[in-house]
Amino acid sequence: MLKRHKQKLLDPAETAIPLLQDQPDYCAAKAQLDALNLRLNETDKRRAKALARAKAGAAAVTRSPVERAADLVAGGFVPAVTTDAELIACDEERDILRRAISEQNERIAEVVSALSYDVCKEFLDQHHSAMRAVLAAMEQMHDAIGAVAAIRGKIGAAGYRVRTDILPMPFPREAILLGDPNNGNGSAASFRRVLQREGVV
Repeated sequence: MLKRHKQKLLDPAETAIPLLQDQPDYCAAKAQLDALNLRLNETDKRRAKALARAKAGAAAVTRSPVERAADLVAGGFVPAVTTDAELIACDEERDILRRAISEQNERIAEVVSALSYDVCKEFLDQHHSAMRAVLAAMEQMHDAIGAVAAIRGKIGAAGYRVRTDILPMPFPREAILLGDPNNGNGSAASFRRVLQREGVV
């Protein structure tokens, strides 16, 4: 009891990870998404202008030909394309761009997933070592709690009273509830079974 080997863990800070935003594949996919969003913004502005022209055109109909001619002389013009046609074209552009943005977001998610896989693989051994250390710590704690209980039990069995002012037992309740990692259905045992299922231990 209480002689389990303590494994020295590597410091994660010693392993460098390139930032996602510096990865070429991610940068390329993100640039395409930014371009699509920029183009959609231009279409939205174009549509807003068309709506503004539609409102101005409706008001212009109530004006006299002389007033409208004065606007033309001042630099105004009558659009060659109707406002309705312009709005239809804008709506079609928005539909195309929004679909493309959705697909590009999916593409970025795929790129991030693939890059994340590679990074996680680099930390696989280190991560598993840390998980095994957690299990070992649970075993060590369970053994230590058992040792304390055995000491107190031995004193009581000999007819003495356990003096808590000398031998306190301030265990966190959660530590006791973890249970034995090697037996039963406690949280610690469940943790071990997960590690076994994942091939960590």
